[in-house]
Amino acid sequence: MNTLKILTNTKECRIVVTDTQSLSETLLATFYGNQTVRHFLEEILTVAVLFGGIHDFYTKISFLYRLNKKNILCEIKENNVSLRYPNELNDKDFCLESLLVNPGIVSITIGDWSIGLHTGTVAFEKKRPSEVMTYFSLQSEQLLSEFMVSKEQPTKGILLQGLPFVETRALQKVRDLIIHRQTDSLRKWQEDSKQFGQILWQKKVGSYGEILEN
Repeated sequence: MNTLKILTNTKECRIVVTDTQSLSETLLATFYGNQTVRHFLEEILTVAVLFGGIHDFYTKISFLYRLNKKNILCEIKENNVSLRYPNELNDKDFCLESLLVNPGIVSITIGDWSIGLHTGTVAFEKKRPSEVMTYFSLQSEQLLSEFMVSKEQPTKGILLQGLPFVETRALQKVRDLIIHRQTDSLRKWQEDSKQFGQILWQKKVGSYGEILEN
C-alpha cells in the first residue's frame, strides 16, 4: 500500500496521502541525472498519483508537460503509472532552470476514446508541479484543492480537496492539522486517521510501460 484516501468526519473534505518512493525507484531506475532534476521528476509522479487518487484510479489520466520544447509524459492507467522523459535529462550537467526559463504548459487528459475525453491545459509558470496542479484543480474542477509535496522528500505528498459548499474556515482548519505532516509515514497516517475521518480505501499504485524517451 502506498496511497490512502480519507473522508473527513464532517464529510466536507477529501484527503489523499501518498508515498511514491518505491514507485519512483522503479520508474527512475535508469535515471542518472542530477538530484535537482530527479526531485522534479519525483514531484511530477507524486502529484499525478495524488490527482489520480481523487478519481480513484478508475479512468486513464495523462499529464503532458511541455517545457521549453521538451516533453515529459506521466500516465495513470488501471492503478499503474508510467513516466517518459527526454534522454537529455540524464546528463548530470543538465540545468533544470533551462526547462523553466520560458513559460510552458501542462495538459491533463482524463478518460479515453471508449468513454470520452476531457482535456484541460494550464500554463506552467510556477517552479513546482504541485503549485501548477493546485491552480489547475481550482480552475478545472471548481473545487478548493491544495497539493502539498515535501521539498526535501518529493516522493511524499498530500492532497486536500474541499467538497462543494465547504466553508473556507473549515477547509483551513483541516489544512492546519495536516500541513506539518507532509513527511509522515503512511503507517503514521493510518494510526492517526481517526483524527481526520474515515479511510475510504488503501491502494498500491504500481508501474507499467516505458520509462524513458530517447
